[in-house]
Amino acid sequence: MISLRFRSTTVFLRCSSNLQKSQRRNEYTFAGARALLQKFDGGQIRLEKRGQIAYVAVENPSRKNALTGKMMCDLDDIVTDLEKWNEGGGLIVRGDGENFCSGGDLRFVKTICNPRDGLRMSLFMQHVLSRLQHLPLISVAVVEGKALGGGAELSMATDFRLMSPSAQIGFVQRRVGVTTGWGGFTRLSKLVSRSVALSLLASGELLTATRCQELGLCQVSSGGNIIEEAEKLLTGMIQDEVAVSRVVKQLVSGMYDSEDARSLTIEREYFGQVWGSAHHQQKLGGNIRFRSE
Repeated sequence: MISLRFRSTTVFLRCSSNLQKSQRRNEYTFAGARALLQKFDGGQIRLEKRGQIAYVAVENPSRKNALTGKMMCDLDDIVTDLEKWNEGGGLIVRGDGENFCSGGDLRFVKTICNPRDGLRMSLFMQHVLSRLQHLPLISVAVVEGKALGGGAELSMATDFRLMSPSAQIGFVQRRVGVTTGWGGFTRLSKLVSRSVALSLLASGELLTATRCQELGLCQVSSGGNIIEEAEKLLTGMIQDEVAVSRVVKQLVSGMYDSEDARSLTIEREYFGQVWGSAHHQQKLGGNIRFRSE
């Protein structure tokens, strides 16, 4: 009896240990990350399709279109929808009101300010934005107002950026004690030189539309109806041959798959080293303002 009870206890402990390991692994799966993020409500990301162009609107204007966990899940759902949309050729991503997106909502960010949750968010957003980037749709981010932090990373996941003359893009993550974690560096380093990417991330500089154009990051709107300009840009590439434009987009996207995957993993690992650190928590506890310096 003693031996039997001992073996039963041993089996139970092994099963318990395996369950705990399984639970820990699940925390770092996409489904586990989504289960965490969907708990944090507020705002929405909305999808509309008109003809051959899809329109994605980031809507949380009272928070400068900052992303909550629920909005991140909205974006995942929208990308899933667009992956099945065979008739489409173009995609426009924009912010509601006066700003494009100011990154993660600070109320939500403060709640998950620990390495475990930060890595789960990074895993989730890297996956969603990579899928967005690789959609067979030619995409344009229409940037009005500011695209800050995660908002700058979101804008880099599109093929083109069309900025209003007064708009600004800023990789301001270092101002809150972290670095890019959604794939922003991986995509930025494909668009500018290594030294420029290093300077932008290390300084947290806010870039004007003119400066972004000089760096090859964007085109600048004429100052008229910026959505109509984005539509014209897309129509010129899509025209009536949507099937061809979709293949061309997939060809270009496929060139970077394996290289990007390794870079995203490295980026996520370094992000995990600073997210939730004492310095990060101290920065989040301050009165954060992002102004041109």
